[in-house]
Amino acid sequence: MNKELISIIIPAYNEERNINKVLLKLKKLKKILNLEVIVVDDGSSDQTVKVAKQNADIVVRLKKNKGKGGAFIAGIQKSKGKYVIQIDADDQFQVKDIPKFLDKLNEGYQVVLGTRFDKGNIEKGSVSIVNLFGNWLMSQTTIFFSGIHITDIMAGFKGFTRDSLKKMQLSTNHFGYEAEVIVKAGKLNLRVAEVPITYKKRLFGTSSVHALKDGIKVISTIAKMYFTFPGQSPGQGIVGKRIIMILTPLWFTIVLPLFSIIHYKDISLILAQTTISIAVFIAIGYYAKSKIAAYISSALVASAPLYVYSLTGNYSDIFYFGGNNPGYLIIILLFLTSIYFYFLSKSQWKIIIYSSIVGFLFTSLGIFFGKGIEVYLIYLLALCYIIYRKSEPQVSHLLAISFVLAVGNSMSQNLILGIFAIAIGMGGIVANVFLEIVSFKSDKSPLFSLFRIIKVIILLIFTLSIFMSIIWKTY
Repeated sequence: MNKELISIIIPAYNEERNINKVLLKLKKLKKILNLEVIVVDDGSSDQTVKVAKQNADIVVRLKKNKGKGGAFIAGIQKSKGKYVIQIDADDQFQVKDIPKFLDKLNEGYQVVLGTRFDKGNIEKGSVSIVNLFGNWLMSQTTIFFSGIHITDIMAGFKGFTRDSLKKMQLSTNHFGYEAEVIVKAGKLNLRVAEVPITYKKRLFGTSSVHALKDGIKVISTIAKMYFTFPGQSPGQGIVGKRIIMILTPLWFTIVLPLFSIIHYKDISLILAQTTISIAVFIAIGYYAKSKIAAYISSALVASAPLYVYSLTGNYSDIFYFGGNNPGYLIIILLFLTSIYFYFLSKSQWKIIIYSSIVGFLFTSLGIFFGKGIEVYLIYLLALCYIIYRKSEPQVSHLLAISFVLAVGNSMSQNLILGIFAIAIGMGGIVANVFLEIVSFKSDKSPLFSLFRIIKVIILLIFTLSIFMSIIWKTY
């Protein structure tokens, strides 16, 4: 007999005519495996509890129907085994397949999923066409968000290590927990395997699965878990990578040329500006390992009319806010910046407050000498570098480079230095702030919480104001 204790959890709802078949098969399996069999009655109105008590080791009775996920979570709390196997109570999944799950778990996999479709055996008439299509659609959606290739998301036959269950912190009560398992496994980089299983027709009763209703729940659970559960940040996870694969070629062929067209009609100038912007994208993406920084910086370079400003020699127009003296606007920007970064990184409030005081004094002095914008940019780059140098060191290197360029521009009034200082600096700032917003490093609240939404709105306004200041005045 295998000495390791294995917990078998069976969620059950009105299965008095089916569950004993499952329990008797498990009783036979106990001759070769050390099993504890836990039945969780999910508020049944029939004699499921009475029947289960005849052959189960533990019977948990929930007063109200929580849903399959809720019943499974209740079973986990009662279990003690090194491995946990979940199987349905309707005898459609076969107990004889349990050793397949244990083999994979013993190989080092942390989550093992049963599949009826990849070399599995499905009895004719056991799955309707509607459920087949719904299962396929939900499986494909889950693959997109988790990066884990699965073929049968709705199979109620799964195996787990106890450690993986602790990490996943399952919380979904309804059928959506099937997707919750996969999405969280993907975000936690758990080792996942599928094993082929046998699926037979239900002999008694009807399934409680509703294709449309439960499908909607599963899809909503996928989105909720992807955007709220700590792990890979959405900007760096599998979805982010797939969006980048689509966005990058469009960025090169459509977005950057459009920014250049804003300022030029000459095709040679458009091609030249676009080529420079693409070079910036490639260089920053390679150096900082951040596509967000590359997108922002290349777009700013494309939107700044390099050749026009090289002729006019007026750097102040690059950062145009209206009027001949934008000093008061600089002060407003400085105030909003300080508030924003305090709001974003409360753990570093002393640095932000002290640097804001220094930034205010130097920027005021800069305004007096007609260099308010340049001094404000230098202050902003220095502040952001101090805030993010530890949490996002790779991207923060851009801020150091931009700081040097901004200082050089202020001293020499070199237009090219000024444009690249703004472009590279804003790429670094936006990338750092974006990672702070979408990751769960310091803020554990859901991504779509009010707090995060406000931060995203402020970031968008902040970024768009920089873009518009560059695009607005061309000549």
